[in-house]
Amino acid sequence: MLFRSYLLEWIAHHRLVGVQHFVLFDNGSTDQTTALLSGLARAGIVDHVPWPDIPHVAAQRPAYIAGLARLADRCRWVAFIDADEFLNPRCGRDVPSILADHDRAAGLVVPWRLFGSNGRLHRTDDLVINRFTRRAADNHPLNHSVKTIVQARLVAQPDIHTPSIKDGTLVDEKGRVAGSQGHPSRHAVPDAEMLVINHYFTKSREEWHHKRQRGQATEPVDSIARLRPDDCFAAHDVNDVEDLDLARHADRVRAEMERLASLMR
Repeated sequence: MLFRSYLLEWIAHHRLVGVQHFVLFDNGSTDQTTALLSGLARAGIVDHVPWPDIPHVAAQRPAYIAGLARLADRCRWVAFIDADEFLNPRCGRDVPSILADHDRAAGLVVPWRLFGSNGRLHRTDDLVINRFTRRAADNHPLNHSVKTIVQARLVAQPDIHTPSIKDGTLVDEKGRVAGSQGHPSRHAVPDAEMLVINHYFTKSREEWHHKRQRGQATEPVDSIARLRPDDCFAAHDVNDVEDLDLARHADRVRAEMERLASLMR
């Protein structure tokens, strides 16, 4: 039940900022996520792809490869992001119009803005974007990671943060070639004005516990490395700056969630 409400908020938000289609991989859900995704798939909102665990194989990268195969002939731009990552246009424009400014690049790297727990111990029913409004400062090392929105036809191999590409370059919103820390997945953009990713990594302490128990999809289900160390919470629970960018749009997100729910009735 927890993840179902997270996921509906995530889809509603991204529809409002201009995302046109979703391919969602259902990796061993035990709550109502499968029913939600099946309903949204019937309504034409998402592709719902059951994705069971395979012993000795981490689920995430193979899912990205399969997702790219589904989208390569259907769209120009593809983003590989998680359900705790929210694209946040900071400039009053939507994501497609921002990407239009970078159509000569192979892809646009989008910097994280990592949000902490806001001191919350327990989950409540309010939206994620309302409950968590404090984050690490723009120049904090936790915000040096990026995700990439890439031209699908130019992807040689998808990956978690930045894909390998067949031609061209990955750039940030200033037109700088990605990789200021020597690797394109690590690229500080403290001066980002157009587009960032709000990364709600920890949420509350209770929600962190659930996340930790699920394990991380970058490791095989039978690997001891799948379970994050608990001190990972403290390392990422940084609440230095108040950021209400997405909270200001909470009413619009709730309305879109209601509209999506109505499509499944």
